[in-house]
Amino acid sequence: MHSRPHSADARHCKDSPVWLLRYTGNYGDIIVRLGQEAIDDNAFIDRAVNDALKAGCMQNLRTSAAKDMVQKAIDLLDDFRAQAVSQDQIDLKAIGERMNLSASWTCRPTWAHGAHIFVTPAIADEIEEIVKDVKLTKGDIIVSNGYIDLVRRVLEQRLPQERMFARGARQPKLQSEQELPLPAMSH
Repeated sequence: MHSRPHSADARHCKDSPVWLLRYTGNYGDIIVRLGQEAIDDNAFIDRAVNDALKAGCMQNLRTSAAKDMVQKAIDLLDDFRAQAVSQDQIDLKAIGERMNLSASWTCRPTWAHGAHIFVTPAIADEIEEIVKDVKLTKGDIIVSNGYIDLVRRVLEQRLPQERMFARGARQPKLQSEQELPLPAMSH
């Protein structure tokens, strides 16, 4: 297996489209940085708030104290949604949805044993076969060359301390990179 070329060597990109990135550190922090669950939480919160408002929640409350409490809860949820995810994380979620690896559009299919997958739709149909001989673990990320800078940028972002699971040495750190060979029909 080869090391990933420096970004200056762009001509090599089409010859090595899929990489295995191995990260060490706390898995919870990897998940928080990738943001997929936070986006799902935001969607759930949006549905819950919209359902409550459609059901006439505010109109059915009789006391101003109850209305104030519900409004404060909605404001807190709005604040959470505003801080929870970045545009890069939203872009990763969209990549996961375009891969269509499962009905839930997850980037962590069960066969990947907790590894995250971010590949182009053209490779998504073949990715399970491509990695069949690789022992995937939770800290692994399979990524198409075109998305590697996005994944790195998201994993290098700083988290507010209250959202961190671990500090210091347990923070996600890139351990290794490995090119994954593609079947002949993928080139």
